[in-house]
Amino acid sequence: MRAAAIRHKRDSVELLVTLQKNLREMRRELAALELQGLTRSLRT
Repeated sequence: MRAAAIRHKRDSVELLVTLQKNLREMRRELAALELQGLTRSLRT
């Protein structure tokens, strides 16, 4: 693989890891809100 292709692949993997971390954090925040009962009022 050429250097540019390797860099592109590495950047793509780093982006994916970042997105997964963000998704985990969002799910954690959503679970906390659901525990407080706040999302029920948002869904109606």
